[in-house]
Amino acid sequence: MPVTQLHLVFGPQGACKSTHARKLAEAEQAVHLAIDDWMGQLFGPDLPQPLDFGGVMERVARCERRIWLTALAIVRGGGRGRVVQDLGFMKAAGRGRFLALADEHGLSAKWH
Repeated sequence: MPVTQLHLVFGPQGACKSTHARKLAEAEQAVHLAIDDWMGQLFGPDLPQPLDFGGVMERVARCERRIWLTALAIVRGGGRGRVVQDLGFMKAAGRGRFLALADEHGLSAKWH
C-alpha cells in the first residue's frame, strides 16, 4: 500500500481543524501548511479596513496556489516527503481542485 503523501484537512470554521492538522503532521512526520498562518503573516498587517471580501478571497487564492507548489516541492523532494494541508476546503469545488491536482501529479491523498 502506498504511503499517503498529502493529508487534506477540511471542515467548518471552529471545528478544530488546525489542532487536528498539527497533531496529524506530528504523527505522520509531515510538514503542516496552514492557510491561516500564511494569510496572517503575509497579509494580516496590511489588510484594509473595512475588509474587502473580494480582495481577501484573491489573497486566499494566491496563498492556496503557493501552498500547493510548496507541498508539491516537499513531496517531490524525495524520501518520505509528506504534507498536511490545513486550508479549510469549505467548498466542494476547492476540495475537488486539490484532489485533481494530487491525481494529476500521481500523489496519494487522504481526506481528514
